[in-house]
Amino acid sequence: MKRLLILLALLLLPGIAQAQSINAPALSVKGPNLAPAVVRNAASPPLQITVPLNGDQPLATYVFARFGNNQPLQRNAEGFWIDWSGERAALIDNRFAAQGGSLTFKILDEDISAAYFPVDIFVAYRTGDAFKYGSITLVRP
Repeated sequence: MKRLLILLALLLLPGIAQAQSINAPALSVKGPNLAPAVVRNAASPPLQITVPLNGDQPLATYVFARFGNNQPLQRNAEGFWIDWSGERAALIDNRFAAQGGSLTFKILDEDISAAYFPVDIFVAYRTGDAFKYGSITLVRP
């Protein structure tokens, strides 16, 4: 039993230690660029981005990306990256919930080592009268 617990700890701790959480500035209708993030181990890059809402009440949340080969993809509500037409109307609501005046977007938790870098990740939400977004570029060291 002790060996099993040690093995589980060794398997789980690296993923936890490598998780990257980015606190970003508020999103806007002009889409600010957030600081680039270096993906040191593309095979295990848990990444999430937290933004302040400044009183906004998101009705829908979105995560979409353009990879180095210009392939547009979006994250669906189940966390999978799927093809996307590039049209805002075709975005799928990820259903992330606001907590304590901020919103956390879960971006990656899968192997992207075969992806074309750099990767431009966009996070966005829609309010009653606005579409606010921001982007971050994932690069390799």
